[in-house]
Amino acid sequence: MRPQLLRLEQTQEDVPLKQYRLLCTFVLAIYNLLCATTLVRADIGMGGDTMDDTISIIYVASTGEIALDAAGRELSGIQIVSTGEVFDSLGPATNVDGLFDINPIADSRPDTIAKAVFGTSFGNLSFGNVARLGLSEPFLWDDLTVNGSLFPSGEFGPGDVDLLFVPEPRSVALLLVGMLSVTGQYRRRCLS
Repeated sequence: MRPQLLRLEQTQEDVPLKQYRLLCTFVLAIYNLLCATTLVRADIGMGGDTMDDTISIIYVASTGEIALDAAGRELSGIQIVSTGEVFDSLGPATNVDGLFDINPIADSRPDTIAKAVFGTSFGNLSFGNVARLGLSEPFLWDDLTVNGSLFPSGEFGPGDVDLLFVPEPRSVALLLVGMLSVTGQYRRRCLS
């Protein structure tokens, strides 16, 4: 005796519609991955996120902003060094007007940005749009080194700091448009 196979009845229209829905789900998942902040190791530590207890340097590719997420800690100093001299943007540097601070634009030092205070402390801050626009993750990965000191005492170095990379929205939008056009062509082909 031959065993009988159970056969599910499907119309021909159900299969392309299921494949289309699966493709749409895949496209949305890729979009969510690309729009989220991308984490890189960057010679300044292992990747993390803004909700952990690790100090993070944030780079926004579309504006060139460099910011500091102190993760609830108080710092008395931080120095960010770039071997590629990326701090040469035309934007004004902010929060680096102290006696011991290094303003990469006003001090003509495109390789360093630093903030140091004595007897007081600081937390989260933005250095403004001081970096070049559109730098890539691999470039920043190899380029930046961060050192600093905690308040009232202690220090942190390259292994204690994350880099959070925010990609350019134009790049993500272009990729999304391409994925949507491929999805639309696939749908038209399957439904015809």
